[in-house]
Order: sequence, then structure tokens, then C-alpha cells
Amino acid sequence: MVYWFKMRRWQIWYDDQCEICQACLVWLRLLDPEERVVEAIPLSNCVGGVGPRPPGASDEELLRQLHARAPDGSVVVGAAALAALARQFRQVAWIGWPAQRPVLRAVADQLYRW
Repeated sequence: MVYWFKMRRWQIWYDDQCEICQACLVWLRLLDPEERVVEAIPLSNCVGGVGPRPPGASDEELLRQLHARAPDGSVVVGAAALAALARQFRQVAWIGWPAQRPVLRAVADQLYRW
């Protein structure tokens, strides 16, 4: 199907050397096989100042946490990024909703850091 307008989608920067990141990317590609919702950008394409990257993110920050830029240009990181991405897909939106609530957000952040 050809679209006459440019679709706005999420962008994520993931560590293509991290097994957990790669597993999450497999999950994401099952949900979005044609990459209509999310564009995945491997860090090997942008670490060292080359390629697209979220505004203000250093190489260290990109390697430490998942960074996601919403279609409106806002950037979320870590567990908040995972929750926001989950909410984009009907099949797993139920996972993202609780992780964005104040009490559970702290728990989600701790689990993400672990």
C-alpha cells in the first residue's frame, strides 16, 4: 500500500550488541513487522557522532538505556520508553499502562536498571 503522506512514527535507539535489546527488538518486529509504528536504529549506526540520534544524548547514555523519540519529538528513556512503546500496540498495551502510573513507575525503573 502506498501512502501519499509521510507517516510519523516512533524512533528507538537500541544497543545492537546487547542480547536483551536484540530480544526486545524481535518482540517489537512481531508487533510491527512493516515498521509502520516504530523505526529501530542500531547504536552501531550512531555512536561516535555518526548517524541520527536523540537530541542531547551522549554515547554513554545511549548505551545505558533505551531512548525513544515520539512522533511529537519528545524523548523518553528506560522503563518509560518501554511502557510508552507497549501502549502503541493493542496486544500489549495492558503492560504499558501500569508501568506509567506513579507508584509502579518506580518499580518499573528499578526492574529496568536491574
